[in-house]
Amino acid sequence: MKLSRIGRWFGIITLSAVLFCPKLYAQESGHSAIPKTLYVFGSYGDLNRYDEKEALFLITEERELYDENDVLRVDTILIKERIDHHNYIIARPGRALLGLLQRDVVIPDSIYVALTSIEGKSIEEVKKKFKDAPKQPWVSLLNRQLFSKAKMEKMKEAPGLDEITRKDLLESLSWREAIGEQLKSYLDSNPGKSPNRIYRMVENYRNQKLVLLGYNPYKQVVYNWQKQFEGDEEIIKLLTDPISFD
Repeated sequence: MKLSRIGRWFGIITLSAVLFCPKLYAQESGHSAIPKTLYVFGSYGDLNRYDEKEALFLITEERELYDENDVLRVDTILIKERIDHHNYIIARPGRALLGLLQRDVVIPDSIYVALTSIEGKSIEEVKKKFKDAPKQPWVSLLNRQLFSKAKMEKMKEAPGLDEITRKDLLESLSWREAIGEQLKSYLDSNPGKSPNRIYRMVENYRNQKLVLLGYNPYKQVVYNWQKQFEGDEEIIKLLTDPISFD
């Protein structure tokens, strides 16, 4: 199976990531605590703060106000039920379907991940799917990153993708061995699914790798890796080879 060229995802672009990642539920004793306030970088480097309340997440734009008439966008996600320290059922106001939010700790007091991969019309349906459905090996590729306040401040000062070194670019682009089998499993389980989902999974893996390497891949910067590494056959091959599992 072959998809169109991955290079178009790495040209002169402003990196954006669509993140539906609510703030996470604080774990109790015996588990790594998850703060009640976390931050997520979204499209064009914008930043949202997720505050956990008793029965909802309050999602607020994190930016300076322009003037006295300017207001911050505030959204809510309702917490319908907490299943355990890592999983709970959520809903968006005005939306019929419920979702299962799953979260975990990557680095305590720093980096967290979350995803919503199960939906249902009722709490009971979501619970049953969660209990009965086999765990797919590719689900972790849908994880999105959230950050503590301290890590968020460091991310603001971290280099963007225009400052990447050859070594770090090679490491972040070498996804095939790490997640190739997961991607093939996804394609087998979802025949006919849009190829764009595969590219998003690869980009998501790359971004999380870059965060661990000390970059901020969500920073709004203009860059052109093909021009920056022109003549570097190894880099150019990784940037332009199609995603193929033939």
